[in-house]
Amino acid sequence: MKTFTRSALLLAVSLLALPARAQDSFNFDPMDSGSYRPDRSIWSMNWEIAAPVSDFSNYIDKTSFTGFSLESRSMVRRNVSAGISFSYNRFDQTFPSKQLTSGTSTVTGPIYRYTDMFGLRLLGHYYFLQGETLQPYIGGGVGGMWAYGYQQVADFSSSESSFNFVISPEAGVLIQLARGATNLGLNLAVRYTYTTAAMGSTKNDSTVSGIVGLMWSY
Repeated sequence: MKTFTRSALLLAVSLLALPARAQDSFNFDPMDSGSYRPDRSIWSMNWEIAAPVSDFSNYIDKTSFTGFSLESRSMVRRNVSAGISFSYNRFDQTFPSKQLTSGTSTVTGPIYRYTDMFGLRLLGHYYFLQGETLQPYIGGGVGGMWAYGYQQVADFSSSESSFNFVISPEAGVLIQLARGATNLGLNLAVRYTYTTAAMGSTKNDSTVSGIVGLMWSY
């Protein structure tokens, strides 16, 4: 009788545990699909739409649709991740008539400008929810930005490049699309980027970006 009772209790506990474990495996947690692992990874490949703001908009004021970023995040706490990202953005614009001065020479006419920005940042993010389809977060990155600028009017051109400091706070949300051993979803975010890069006579080349990306975690 005692053996039967113990067996029955063990069976009951096992049956009760099965739904809980199954539910855990399908809950959306960027860090966890069933068990806590500090090294759980989140990857995202993002398309960035960036608009020059502040002093940079005096140099180029056209929104850029040519930008992308790659991010890798690793969970170091249940709601906190650390990681690294690489980004590229190109800003370009043709003006009907502007004045270009270099040294003692000044030329006026249609002018074409472009700026390439390559950023490498260390990331940190905080996630507000666990086990939810929508996972809002805040965070940002800090690192370096290599910028190259070029402008040309008629046969006269000039270029400049420099490596600069960058800091970029952001807010976003991860949206779960598929669950399993590997979670798939979307990464939507808004980022403000401040960099000491300065093209032409600008003091800093700051931007605001809208981000749409594919996210997967495992």
